[in-house]
Amino acid sequence: MTDYLTDVVVMEDSPVVGSRVGELGEEDLDLDVFQIVRGDRTLSHGLGSERIQSGDVLSVRADQETLQEIIEQGHLQLLPEVMEAATEDDAPLPPGFSPQRHGWESLDAEQSGSSTEDEASSEDTEEDGDETAEETSDEESELTEVVLLPGPWSSRRSGVADFERDHDVRVLAIRRGNEVIRKRFREVRLRAGDVILVQASDQVLDRIARDTNVAISGEDRWEEFDRSKIPIALGILVGALGLAALDVLTLMVSALTGVAAMFFTGILTPEDAYEAIDWEVIFMVAGVIPLGIAVEASGTADVIADLVVSAGVLLPAIAVLRLFYLGTALITEMVSNSASVVLLLPIGVEVAGQLGANPFAFAMAVTFAANTPLLTPVGYQTNLMVYGPGGYKFTDFARVGAPLQLILTVVTTAGITFFWGL
Repeated sequence: MTDYLTDVVVMEDSPVVGSRVGELGEEDLDLDVFQIVRGDRTLSHGLGSERIQSGDVLSVRADQETLQEIIEQGHLQLLPEVMEAATEDDAPLPPGFSPQRHGWESLDAEQSGSSTEDEASSEDTEEDGDETAEETSDEESELTEVVLLPGPWSSRRSGVADFERDHDVRVLAIRRGNEVIRKRFREVRLRAGDVILVQASDQVLDRIARDTNVAISGEDRWEEFDRSKIPIALGILVGALGLAALDVLTLMVSALTGVAAMFFTGILTPEDAYEAIDWEVIFMVAGVIPLGIAVEASGTADVIADLVVSAGVLLPAIAVLRLFYLGTALITEMVSNSASVVLLLPIGVEVAGQLGANPFAFAMAVTFAANTPLLTPVGYQTNLMVYGPGGYKFTDFARVGAPLQLILTVVTTAGITFFWGL
């Protein structure tokens, strides 16, 4: 981002003096002001309505062409050039500029052109202009990467402006796979897996960290857990699994009992449980289950099974099992693993019946294959979570996943045949 983040100084005769920061972005320029250094103050919140003053140092995001254009037209100068001219050529600094704020103690107040009256006038203008900015001026801001997690971002139509408004941050760049979007990204719709470079205060980042739809990169930004309740949570988990494994309770009743125990011990709140539910998957599976029943009841499963059997008439049963495994693995890249199982399980059982093979073997092949979406980043949530932060290409998953999928096809079907027979 070093080519896109720059500090510029507002000169005394600049036509932008008195203009609001938001007006700079209204022009046909890909420019964002994300921070203002004014004297000893740093402003980073509510900048849209802030009026620009002489001597302000604007931290901007812009490409080289845009930066050159605003320097030529707006009487703005790069901060290093202003400081170099002041030290080597004794050029006057604009009123209101604080060289000490930028580590130049050798430049005195007279050279900066600021007097007591100028400072008093500047303070009066600031008080009349925006009290909120003064309250937030002492907050330290930092650049942080935020990852959009799978879930609601798959269906949202949110853009950069919506994200900035909802989370009170300034977006500086977006990384999508191996592509870094720096220009005109306000026209880009956000997706799950995107990594967003934002500027925000510690207080805002703490609030974002509580949002279950995003994750903040950085070692100091991981969520803090109540470690005293970890043994209780593990005990409840082991108990729920043990009751189901020993056939004391059915799996569903045991799981619901564990959830209730989490509520009563205070480990989980109803709000957390509700937010953790992926309602899109619930409704999709609710719609696919009747579809699977219809496929079997209408005879569609028989037709597809006849086609599979006729295509594999010259192949042994183990080869048909492997083709069925591979076909399920490809379908699960496009639909969820639950949906692929519901759709293909009746077909697999019918194929096994016509081949005279073990139906349970084909059911196991469908179950295993439906949970190996290795070929695309959108095949499963965890693929998408690492797609953006890792800077991977879409084809990287296929390059690694395709050989691995072929190995699994052979090894898994061989294991199914060995343990359950064919």
